[in-house]
Amino acid sequence: MDKGINNVLNSIQIAYESLFDAEKKVADYVLQFPEEAINMTITELSEKSDVSDATIVRFCKKLGFNGYQHFKMTLAKKFVNPNNIIPATVDLKDIKSSIKSIMSYKVEELKLTSESLDVNMMTMCIDKIINSNYIYFYAAGNSLPVAMDAAYKFNLIGIRSHVDIISEMQISSAYSLTENDIAFGISNSGTSKSILKIFEIAKERGATTICLTSSKKSPLVNLSDYKLFTVTNEELFFKEFSYTRVPAFSVIDTIFLLVYKSIMGNAYKDMNIREEVLSNNKY
Repeated sequence: MDKGINNVLNSIQIAYESLFDAEKKVADYVLQFPEEAINMTITELSEKSDVSDATIVRFCKKLGFNGYQHFKMTLAKKFVNPNNIIPATVDLKDIKSSIKSIMSYKVEELKLTSESLDVNMMTMCIDKIINSNYIYFYAAGNSLPVAMDAAYKFNLIGIRSHVDIISEMQISSAYSLTENDIAFGISNSGTSKSILKIFEIAKERGATTICLTSSKKSPLVNLSDYKLFTVTNEELFFKEFSYTRVPAFSVIDTIFLLVYKSIMGNAYKDMNIREEVLSNNKY
């Protein structure tokens, strides 16, 4: 469905009388606070509207949208200025200053992410990783490179890890999880349907669930035993199309180095063996 940008709010008003009472609560909130709604996860909007996540999905589908994300993206086009996707100080006429601005922007993200990480939560995650049988990393879209990097790094130091890049294979592997394994989900929004399905399976299988996300109020957080959070500065609507995952990569690097430090003796030996084999692929 391709609704006109200016027709979303009108569509809500037209459909209003046909909505159930719970759905009208969602409509009332969106009509009153549309600019706030576009920056909310489905869980945040459900709390503000005092309804369930499922009610919001039904509300969106009644209006002809595929789901909440489709609804939110269409609504957001009315309010978000495309020029704000990147910092205002980025100027192609002054590349030197632009480089400095972009780098400062990323440094600020790292600083905020560092401050947001809970030391006790990190400590527990490290302990779980060290004592796990296997770590399955799960991600979708542009979070996949972060998951691939994580699996590669941990395998280097003898922590058995795996990542699949195809959604169906990810779901299939989730059914192999045991109570000694970890399902580590990486999702910036925390609302990826495939990752949520995987975490539901992981919980059923008794596996430990860890998430890395920038959304503290998201369905993924609710399904996770341990939660790690990043901070991004991009416009909230556009963060799923962000040109970088620097904070997420940095959190993975931090966990990796702390785990490596904890098991350094055996890890150093494993890493040397792997590097020696891999060196044959280099000139």
